[in-house]
Amino acid sequence: MGTVKCQTIAGILEELAPKGLAEGWDNVGLLVGDGRRKIERVIVCLDVPEWVIEEAVERKADMIVSHHPMIFNGIKRVNTDNATGRKIISLIKNNIALYCMHTNYDIAQDGLNDVFAKELGFSDFSILEETAYESRIMGIGRIAVLEKETTLLMYAENVKTLLGTDHVSFAGDPNRKIKKVALINGSGSKYINSARFAGADVLVTGDMQYHGVLDALEMGLCVIDAGHYATEKIMIKHIAEYLRNKFQELKLDADVVESNANMEILRVL
Repeated sequence: MGTVKCQTIAGILEELAPKGLAEGWDNVGLLVGDGRRKIERVIVCLDVPEWVIEEAVERKADMIVSHHPMIFNGIKRVNTDNATGRKIISLIKNNIALYCMHTNYDIAQDGLNDVFAKELGFSDFSILEETAYESRIMGIGRIAVLEKETTLLMYAENVKTLLGTDHVSFAGDPNRKIKKVALINGSGSKYINSARFAGADVLVTGDMQYHGVLDALEMGLCVIDAGHYATEKIMIKHIAEYLRNKFQELKLDADVVESNANMEILRVL
């Protein structure tokens, strides 16, 4: 088995989710660390709060692969007065690289939108908003049709079960008939028009804003908000398995573990 460098792992991840797919406002790729650094253990997480970095240190990880970027905006100083500064210092101090794959992974073929659709039981689905990339058609969101028509209330209960979450919120007539479903992991407010234009009866997403829900209802579109974490936590297992398979295929000697500290931060009474 051969040793693997950080830049090699970055390249493997970019085969799945090319950085060029990311939205213009996003910040993806190697955000902290030396691409030439030898990596022996990778830890995969959804977010990078301080407790996940502490977990990475405790589990002797050399590299963190996260969905949500730790750094979004410009940084004028790095010190311990704020969480971002403390996290950057901790990563550098412990020689841990940080790689983030966000909207590029959402959009990619076999990326998080596809994983989300499969998690909800769909094997046949299409792209909600298409993007052409090197002769391949990819894009944000998925649209699918249920095998059997159901009600909004029953479908919301089904989504809750399939995602293994404590609760979901829904808006619309509980008895409304549901057949065509639009799916967007994470924040889906700005895709309401696309979902309705595609003929969806309901939009299943996470982190919906109040006024976005109102807009959807006025358009005749029901909403199921399963929460940001519940709709995206599935990336941890998916990316971990992807890396393990690639390392085995390429005969690379590195361990891949899944974060145990990255969990739902909202509690339900």
